[in-house]
Amino acid sequence: MDMSAPGPDGQTDPLDHLSPEEKQIFVKFLVLIRDNYRKADKAAHFLERRANIVNTSSMANLRDILSHMATLLDPNTPSQRRRDQLASAEEHLRRAIIEPYEIGLGDLTQKWAPVYDSYRGIVLSLNKAEGFRTAPSRTEIENRLRDIDDLAEKGKYAKGRNLWDEQWETGVQGLVEAYDQLSDLYLEVEDWVREGKQFITSEEQRQKLEEQRQKLEEQARTSSHHTRLHRWGIAWAIIGIAMGLVGGFLIAKYV
Repeated sequence: MDMSAPGPDGQTDPLDHLSPEEKQIFVKFLVLIRDNYRKADKAAHFLERRANIVNTSSMANLRDILSHMATLLDPNTPSQRRRDQLASAEEHLRRAIIEPYEIGLGDLTQKWAPVYDSYRGIVLSLNKAEGFRTAPSRTEIENRLRDIDDLAEKGKYAKGRNLWDEQWETGVQGLVEAYDQLSDLYLEVEDWVREGKQFITSEEQRQKLEEQRQKLEEQARTSSHHTRLHRWGIAWAIIGIAMGLVGGFLIAKYV
């Protein structure tokens, strides 16, 4: 079939300006998108819904993919430039897949730092208090963080290789697992910090109540002591008056 001949609608083949080799490049372009776009969409969904970050990175990469497709199909594009569009589009698609996980992990790592500082300052100081003996030790947390770093390094290494292979896929999965593990650790530590703050607040309130109780008891003791002294003073005054009356009576009678 002559692809350059007008079709039933009177229009010529829109790809007629491409050589057979360039048409094959376009087909590979479409296969690339067919097989991997959903991965990019999944990564975008992760960043926006789970990490709660506006996914400008993926949107920019997907826009660039369409730009490379348009350049490939543009009749004014020199033939030698068309062959470069597939490789460039592939790179942007890889970035659209891997960068959302990388961005999400980086954002969570920043949030983790102050929570871990609070954990060390509050929870680890209460490790002998009732209810805090099962809190993860610093060594346990550091070991978990080391595993997370190892997973993140796989993703970093895979991204730098610029090859779409099994190792690259493993790197992407490493970033996903790193985020999941750090997210679990973050929530666990955050819960312990919240319990620690509540414990300290309740202890401070208990101490204040105890101080107030002791103060009231001291006031009661002081008041009771003063009352007893007052009573003894009245008694001695009455005795003194009575003795004075008796003495006056005796003097008046016998003198």
